[in-house]
Amino acid sequence: MSEFSGLSVMNVRRIVRHAVINHRFFKEDTPGVITHSALTASLAGDEMMRNSLIVELDEFWPAAVRVADAMDKWPNSEENNETGFSLANNSSKSMFDIFAEEPARGERFGCFFSRDKSTDGILDNYPWDEKATMVDVGGSHGSVAISIAERHPGIKCYVQDLRDTAAEGASKLSANLQDRVTFMEHDFFTDQPVTADVYYFKSIFHNWADKYCIKILQKLVPALKKGARVIIHERMVPGLESLTTAEAWRAINLDVGMLTLLNSQQREMHEWPGLFHRAHPGFRYLGARQPSGASRWIIEAEWQG
Repeated sequence: MSEFSGLSVMNVRRIVRHAVINHRFFKEDTPGVITHSALTASLAGDEMMRNSLIVELDEFWPAAVRVADAMDKWPNSEENNETGFSLANNSSKSMFDIFAEEPARGERFGCFFSRDKSTDGILDNYPWDEKATMVDVGGSHGSVAISIAERHPGIKCYVQDLRDTAAEGASKLSANLQDRVTFMEHDFFTDQPVTADVYYFKSIFHNWADKYCIKILQKLVPALKKGARVIIHERMVPGLESLTTAEAWRAINLDVGMLTLLNSQQREMHEWPGLFHRAHPGFRYLGARQPSGASRWIIEAEWQG
């Protein structure tokens, strides 16, 4: 390791021992002999684990240390290019735009979140048999819509995302579902082209500040028929009664992460009715519920016109 790095044996030893003591990186059971710990063996052998560490070190941490600077420079900003991430990258662009220009970084970041492929309770805790059409807005490669279509042969599903993502999803769709699952290019900041019974958003709203979430909802309005439902499926910041749970820990950390990267947020229960009302008084908020064992909540509103 000394020869590889060009550092003296003494400096390598002190850094490695710091990693062993503080982070359980490597082991030194015999003086001067460094071997893998369970953690570093996992990093060496698991590509997803290794990718996660790289994203934490290269994307999250540099942005996190600039959050205070961003909040001082742009107090209460809702713009996704006025963030700790933007400052850490010496850029006036948003994380989305930066990754669009650096596809390898974007792919690595996407892989960090691709571990979460779970439908998280939405299949068994919503009356899909009663619906004829659903639109999975920002649905990526359509894992939720495909699962719904497989279970419920009477429903027609549309998956909307940006062009390349939609095309990739369509290319992977099995032949037996091609008449009931349709991939479409669509930007949810433009008017919704499909009239359906349900519009489903999984982990979309937490990427955007209120002003943009309101716009996303407003862009649905031209297509909405009376009784249409909007489902927002994402984590909720817990109330004081459950702050000590592991799920609360994850939600609050993710909330600060969204602030760091995008000036967006995980929302609390009381914030959802107002968000729908501010978008349009034609939305009637129906409530939110968390299926047993799920991390996400099913947050629902109905269009009354």
